[in-house]
Amino acid sequence: MRWTCLFGSALMLLAAAAAGCTAKQQGHGSGPFTSPPCTGPNCGTSWMQTEAVTHRIYDVEIPNLHNYSRRTVRLTSVQIIRPASGLRTLSVRAYGSYQSQATGNIDEGDLAEGCPESYKPHPVTDVTFRPGKGSRWVVIIEIVFEQPGRYHFGLAKVSYVTGRRRGWQYFPLPDLRIKAVPFNTAPHLYTPTTCGHKAGQGNT
Repeated sequence: MRWTCLFGSALMLLAAAAAGCTAKQQGHGSGPFTSPPCTGPNCGTSWMQTEAVTHRIYDVEIPNLHNYSRRTVRLTSVQIIRPASGLRTLSVRAYGSYQSQATGNIDEGDLAEGCPESYKPHPVTDVTFRPGKGSRWVVIIEIVFEQPGRYHFGLAKVSYVTGRRRGWQYFPLPDLRIKAVPFNTAPHLYTPTTCGHKAGQGNT
């Protein structure tokens, strides 16, 4: 199952009822993924409040990475900075952009295992950006909530090489506000992503 955040002007219609807009998701600090200031009418971003279960795999996309610099950039690592407590990172992998819509989604289950025909993982070091361009890759962080509680996703640390020099910058994760509950109390909340011959097998 995929959770999807809403973006742009549609969100503004929900803000009065849900009270959840923040600044537009952009790169933090100085780096090639830091975009110019947003001045358009759709600068609001979404947030999503939902429930998840403990000790099951979730897949968090890092959306909208774009190289605003004049040099080629190659990723070397991506790491969640916040939240830190109660969250375990299983893997950080890259997938072709045709396999996942980079809109701030979160999937459930091991994508490479559940959909091996479509989701073919690559190391993040395969992700490159031409000057002034986006990438054909989507970075997905595979995580597990290890204990019940409330989690508000914050920043990822994106490390890279450009012009034979190494650097890093912060970049915001999808604005997710999640209440994690024990799996045995709410198994219906979790449906791993499956396709092809694995579709319909359900939870294990």
